[in-house]
Amino acid sequence: MPNKPALLLKVAVPSPFRHSLDYLPPLGADPNRYQPGCRLWVPLRNRKAVGILIEVSQTLEVAAEKLKRAIGWIDEGPVLPASLMQLGSWASHYYQYPIGEVFAHILPTALRQGQSATAHQPAIWRLTLKGQLLDKQILKS
Repeated sequence: MPNKPALLLKVAVPSPFRHSLDYLPPLGADPNRYQPGCRLWVPLRNRKAVGILIEVSQTLEVAAEKLKRAIGWIDEGPVLPASLMQLGSWASHYYQYPIGEVFAHILPTALRQGQSATAHQPAIWRLTLKGQLLDKQILKS
């Protein structure tokens, strides 16, 4: 009989399932990273999907040997704050809509596709006060 896993990740995956799916944590993952609202890559049938961690649990709802292991974390911290996590869970329950689909619609398209959550600021150049006082003819050369 297989050992019961110490921790299970309940993950909302964009799919027709009305509930979250259980996954084992990624190999070598730091347990301090297990925060609701974080995105992670998970196997879903024959593809890799972006999921949102809903909660960490120790309660098995399926046989331990049927659990798949999450592939890896996408973010260092949560991309969804607790208030949006609560709103998404409420909306899923109230409207009887799959929880993974609800969270997929909360996320911007780039985050839904697994892209980085950090904003890339373009470099902006401007003249200092000293540069503004210079003769414009000097700047043209």
